[in-house]
Amino acid sequence: MTFRLRFPFQFPSGYKIFQFDEPIDCTFDGISIKIEQSGEYSILYAQVFESVEDAEIFLNRIWAGFMWVLLNQGLPFNANLDLDQVKYSKEPEQAAKNFGLKDKIDGFAFADQPSIYPCDKKISFISSSHPNITAGPNIERFLPKLVEGISFPKSHEVYQDAKLQTALELYNAYFSDSSSSARFLTLVMALETLTETETKPEFVINLLDDWKKQVVELKTEFEADSDEYIGLDALARELLFRKQASIRSQIRSMVRNTLEMIGNPEAKMLASQAVKIYDYRSTLVHKGKLPADVLRKVQTEARQILELVLKAKFETLAEISLAG
Repeated sequence: MTFRLRFPFQFPSGYKIFQFDEPIDCTFDGISIKIEQSGEYSILYAQVFESVEDAEIFLNRIWAGFMWVLLNQGLPFNANLDLDQVKYSKEPEQAAKNFGLKDKIDGFAFADQPSIYPCDKKISFISSSHPNITAGPNIERFLPKLVEGISFPKSHEVYQDAKLQTALELYNAYFSDSSSSARFLTLVMALETLTETETKPEFVINLLDDWKKQVVELKTEFEADSDEYIGLDALARELLFRKQASIRSQIRSMVRNTLEMIGNPEAKMLASQAVKIYDYRSTLVHKGKLPADVLRKVQTEARQILELVLKAKFETLAEISLAG
């Protein structure tokens, strides 16, 4: 038995691929891909798979392909990656009659979720939505990048990297945020997501440990329910937290290390720029507003840095996986 994967997706309001009125076909690695428009959804069909597990892995690769399009062409997409379980009919001919259809219906699935089913089964897809097609980029640019992203030998592992997955999804959400402030904050959140917890230099850690010992000794001089005791207890926990490097420092290290890994000569400068961007984020969060010209500038800079970092991590993860 062989299997087919059906993947519905949409482009947000304001985006559509021109010349998408006819089905698009391509093949690579023995997998046949067809994309066609169906109401408000575009549907990507992929086949043939020898098992459901192979199709599920390919679903992750499709997600990676769309994210590669996003990173290279700024074209966002909406899609649900939760697989729908096809409900199979015990009496396919009767099921078709119930819906006023000829032939037979082997099963049912929701139109807005991906599904995997045997190639020889006829599945009916249920939707209560209405068509809503909008306008945007060109299929000649879209399709090659989609295939390129899917074609990374380990592209499915991009989806399985939790931090990278979340950062990419935040970047995808950036395009549909309504306000400039929300869009800027979404970009910075994506950078924060990619950071790793770091500790301060050893001499700083030793100094913090000494201060904590003093605080613990002072606590013994007060009753457990006193304001002094509660304040000192909070200070002790704060000193423990201070052993970790600040988010600013983590962002600097993450950007620098990621870009240096791919040989970007501006890695150090871009890391410093990322820290300044984070400072503007703090101003926006605490004051609620940035001057319009400043917001436009730092939003552009944040997007440029985030794209560089995401592309570097995307490509490095796929290529390093080859050696694993």
